[in-house]
Amino acid sequence: MMDMDIDTSELEDHSYQCLDDCGLCCLCQPELDDDELEIFKEAGLENRLTNYHVQGQRTDEPTAIKLQGGRGACNFLRGMRCQIHDIRPRPCRHFPVQIHLLRRVQLNANLACPGIEKGGDVLSAFGKDIISNIPQDELKDVFERTLARVRDFDERTLDFSVYQDPGALKELGVQLIDDMKDQDWISRLLAWSNEEPYDIDVKSPDLLSSILTHDTEPDIQVIASEGNYDDMDLDDLSQIPVFVDNDLEWTALRAVKGNLEVMKMEENGSLETLHTIPFDDVKLLPWSKDAHSGFKDYAHLLNNRDPFMGYVYQVCADQDYQFDLATVYFGSMATTMLDLWWRASLVGHLKGAKKLDNVLAREGIRSYDMTCLCMPTIGEFI
Repeated sequence: MMDMDIDTSELEDHSYQCLDDCGLCCLCQPELDDDELEIFKEAGLENRLTNYHVQGQRTDEPTAIKLQGGRGACNFLRGMRCQIHDIRPRPCRHFPVQIHLLRRVQLNANLACPGIEKGGDVLSAFGKDIISNIPQDELKDVFERTLARVRDFDERTLDFSVYQDPGALKELGVQLIDDMKDQDWISRLLAWSNEEPYDIDVKSPDLLSSILTHDTEPDIQVIASEGNYDDMDLDDLSQIPVFVDNDLEWTALRAVKGNLEVMKMEENGSLETLHTIPFDDVKLLPWSKDAHSGFKDYAHLLNNRDPFMGYVYQVCADQDYQFDLATVYFGSMATTMLDLWWRASLVGHLKGAKKLDNVLAREGIRSYDMTCLCMPTIGEFI
């Protein structure tokens, strides 16, 4: 049995405490494993389950907890209190930590959680306790299954001559991010990746300079607006983005007929429209020095996250291995950072800001990070 590398380094930079009247974790829809499903059946709770998951997949039998109104909070939440706290499923017990398996086991901090950085315990201690309570045989089974998918992916990228060493990609990513001088960094990286270059030598001393001095993307505002509109133009309201604002209100975002609806969501799934904004009115705001530092730190976080690498692998596979993995990697980084920039600019727009400061950058990250961690991956979350 292969040894597992378990990385908890991301958690070491964060503390955490659960906040009253937040309930963000209860907006997620957990799926029960076999043992949890048996416990629910013994407790007579199977009628509170569904075979439809908000991400779109269906299971043969009901294994996911129903949401109130089909789109609100978990139906076991009442008055911001869990009614089944002692038997709550694993994802609920783990939040705000997420465990992802790819080439190793990595624990990530869901920065959408308002309880992070509010004092309390160091999150790494919580994460290590989580790992110690997962049956090791189960963890190894999932790890070996994931490694098999990774090996298949590597073989396909080699067959199509688009393979890149993941360590080399991350190393170049560190250098690129360290040299992030201003917001044009995103625009240059996006324009470079859109040229779809092949036969890229990520260890070439000239590559870093060629990216950092590349022409900027002229349509970056259009790309940001269209990409976010598509992500929010959803008929199924259970899939629209929801985050917790500074007042611990649940804020939902939906694109409708060229407008952006900013809505307050209640436990029962009811929605109250707070603002209706022409989508094109949300402009990318310039960064202050402090905002630049916050976005730079997030880019480094992204570069180190295995779920992001797993997402890049998924994109490469979905594109039938037609593009060099370096193009996919840095194109995905650019578009992800662009989406974050747009989300922070939306928060700034709602507050009448003309420029993004550190506070708005942090609010943008909190409103976006759950979306980022939910991106598809060839890896596996447990």
